[in-house]
Amino acid sequence: MLLFYFGPLSGACFIGHRLNAVCREIQIMEDQQPGYAPSFLLK
Repeated sequence: MLLFYFGPLSGACFIGHRLNAVCREIQIMEDQQPGYAPSFLLK
């Protein structure tokens, strides 16, 4: 899933708050050819 947000800061904070309520840890993946590799972990 590619998540890209272009809008006001308050909207980004709202999305971050909702993601944090669903999942405490979010793994950020880096695009490598071919496939994806883990880049870092948001806690």
